[in-house]
Amino acid sequence: MDIVDTVTYDPDEGISPEETRQAFVNLLDPEIKEARLVMRALVGMCGWEDLSQDHDAVIDAKHNALRNVVLQIKRQLNMKPIVEVEGEEDE
Repeated sequence: MDIVDTVTYDPDEGISPEETRQAFVNLLDPEIKEARLVMRALVGMCGWEDLSQDHDAVIDAKHNALRNVVLQIKRQLNMKPIVEVEGEEDE
């Protein structure tokens, strides 16, 4: 089973938002060649650097959806550390 199947069908419980943010930062460190290779592949797949529009609405929608994935990765990488407040409960 690959990592996609593992996280889809055997999810870990109790992972905090800060743990997720830190994992992005650790895995996608720009000093690590493998991280740069993975990110280069992702930005290439979504056409991140090419913001021109195609004449095909379906292809435009696909590229925009993929760009949103990269945008959310950038958001995680540039987010300030998340501090959880003790004692707050959902009512």
